[in-house]
Amino acid sequence: MSLLFTNQSSGNPSLYIAPKDVFWCAFLLPETTTVSESSILFEDTIKYKGYYLFAPTVPTNTSIFVVDAWKHFKNVAKPNQAGGIAWIPNPDEPLQEKTVHLLYLQTATNDFTLLKNYSYNFGNKFCTLSLLTSISLRITLDTTNNRFVFSGSTGEFISLESNSISSKTKPQNILEIPLTGTAMGGMRFIVGLNHGTDFDSFDTALKYYY
Repeated sequence: MSLLFTNQSSGNPSLYIAPKDVFWCAFLLPETTTVSESSILFEDTIKYKGYYLFAPTVPTNTSIFVVDAWKHFKNVAKPNQAGGIAWIPNPDEPLQEKTVHLLYLQTATNDFTLLKNYSYNFGNKFCTLSLLTSISLRITLDTTNNRFVFSGSTGEFISLESNSISSKTKPQNILEIPLTGTAMGGMRFIVGLNHGTDFDSFDTALKYYY
């Protein structure tokens, strides 16, 4: 069943909130867009070119949060952008480019694609996950399982590299971002490790302590 976002108790008519789950998830309309409906299905959000938000907690004051979010997204906006997917570590603090992680989306027929490359450094830049723009990349809304599905027919759009030792990982060309459940807001993908390089590069091993 497609996820239903509603603004009935969000505190702001432009902020549509998903049902309570492991984390907070919401859909924010662009500042210049108004919708008469109090609820929006996940499958219908694509036409509004808004922002899909993930945060560990609910904003204390949603009206202040919405104004701050609009300001932030306006400051970092790119030409041809159609909203984005954003991870916000603390919705009660002013949004900043160095703390808010944003996937820039661009419309592609009935789907999305990436507008610009995205990179995330793990633990003191131990390794880097990158999502790369590709002409074959499509980001579809799986309304049965309520998730974004990133897939590409040619080339690799996922890169996972160690920053200390050379690595030769082979991620498969599919990635999911669930909007519900224990993996909510996470990036799920399958990666193949090269036995000769990657086990050392990522410090992967069975370790025993006594």
